[in-house]
Amino acid sequence: MALPLILAMVLAAAQPAQPDPALVPSGPEGDVPAGAPTDDYGLVAWCRGALSGHMELYPVIKPQLDGLSKKEDAAKEAEADAAQMAAGREYLSLYKRALDAAEQAASNSTLRQRGSTAEAQGYRIWAGVRASDPQNRMWGWLNWSLPGRCETAAKRLEQRSDLFGVALRSDGAAARPATPEPAATPAPAVPAAPETPAAAEGLRGQQ
Repeated sequence: MALPLILAMVLAAAQPAQPDPALVPSGPEGDVPAGAPTDDYGLVAWCRGALSGHMELYPVIKPQLDGLSKKEDAAKEAEADAAQMAAGREYLSLYKRALDAAEQAASNSTLRQRGSTAEAQGYRIWAGVRASDPQNRMWGWLNWSLPGRCETAAKRLEQRSDLFGVALRSDGAAARPATPEPAATPAPAVPAAPETPAAAEGLRGQQ
């Protein structure tokens, strides 16, 4: 067997297994990851589940990560890991705020269940990685990056939560037209008392 062919076989064996299609990074602008919901609410819930699963894997793959590091770089890499985990917690906090705001604005009893389903779907992208051998598990963790669209969708979801009472209905139905007010009863032919100003303007949507 020719030497170049042997070398090619060795290099191919050293490459990590190809990740599940749902684990492929979506790019800086963020296409919707394969299999994830396309609406902002569903996508943010999916991102929350996917990021939670990624962060949970960190202590599992840490021994393999340490095996790749030089001793003199250990402190620096531990600091970088801590910063990455802190950033992950901030993203999870953003996702929770956005989901909570949408659920509150929508007043839809089925919306939370749809979010739970999407979150579980995102979490499940790690099932194959968890079941793989330690080396491929580490590569699966390293090769994944949080889709950029997760952040933009979460911020948009939070900022526009006042619009989701209609847009986020799980059945996609349009809002029911308001019931027309009954005709006013004619006022008696006596001088009316002066009107008092309204005590409040009512609830306002989030700006």
